Amino acid sequence: MRIQFKLMVAVGAMTLASSASAASIYQSLPDLTVSPIVRGYCSSCNSFLPFRLYDQFTLNTPGTIDSVTFAVDRQTIAGSSLNIGFFTANGMRPGASLASYDVNFADIMATQQATALENVFLYTAQIGGLALETGTFDISFYNPNGLSIPAYQKTGGTLYQSGNFFQGDSFYADRAMAFSLDTASVSSAVPEPASWALMILGMSAVGFVMRRQRVSTTVKFA
Repeated sequence: MRIQFKLMVAVGAMTLASSASAASIYQSLPDLTVSPIVRGYCSSCNSFLPFRLYDQFTLNTPGTIDSVTFAVDRQTIAGSSLNIGFFTANGMRPGASLASYDVNFADIMATQQATALENVFLYTAQIGGLALETGTFDISFYNPNGLSIPAYQKTGGTLYQSGNFFQGDSFYADRAMAFSLDTASVSSAVPEPASWALMILGMSAVGFVMRRQRVSTTVKFA
């Protein structure tokens, strides 16, 4: 029985491990690589135009954000770092700051991911885990030296551009940034095919051990 129990525990552990995988908890567009682009929007296109772009997202369940993938305009990016900010939502505008992460510019250029769009690439930033409850929030991408973020057509979009002059404090209901928020692992309630195979193999091993452990009965005749 002790061997049987150990086998069952091992099978359960393997099943749980195999059903865990990375997952996106929010994505602003169905496909971040081929959506029709409107044009790039300034998020501080240079030090003289201190704009900042924001876009809203809604989580229907609590989640932990471990990485952020977003589109960047290759033609307008400069400086030493890029900042990713998370904010509460204040109506259609950003509210209080929740978290801020600086990404090294050299890492962005070294690990950029190509897309089907000319002069647009994707970059995935690891942010170490930001736990958020259900609700609506704002995300922002910014650097003070030069950054243009592509804007895409999206019905019901929530793109907002802040600034102290020229296109400052502008809200766009038909445009959005391209980004996804990912969690490192999520356990699936329904076992994957590999999990089913492990379960069958484990139960077969349990059955084999049980047969070997049956007590044999010897009949003696007087």
